[in-house]
Amino acid sequence: MSRLGQDPNADAIIRAVVGMTEALGVRANAEGVETRTQAEALRAQGCTEAQGFLYSRPVSGNAFDALLREGAKEQGETRKTDPAASPEQAVAS
Repeated sequence: MSRLGQDPNADAIIRAVVGMTEALGVRANAEGVETRTQAEALRAQGCTEAQGFLYSRPVSGNAFDALLREGAKEQGETRKTDPAASPEQAVAS
């Protein structure tokens, strides 16, 4: 992930994986996304799901439950879910 957007081989691997998942009818979830540049590069390659420190540090099960409850309270609010969304948009705090 660290060379994404800087190394043509890394970009080619992402394109290949996204292409395979689309052909199989499944979704790809990129793990280890730490920077906005990485998220934008993934999105440009067609990857629509990502996780990593850009969006949230790991949390305990109880903290995750609290995040879900908080999100449920904000149902009416439009929330960003694309990989290039800022941490504030992607994860309720």
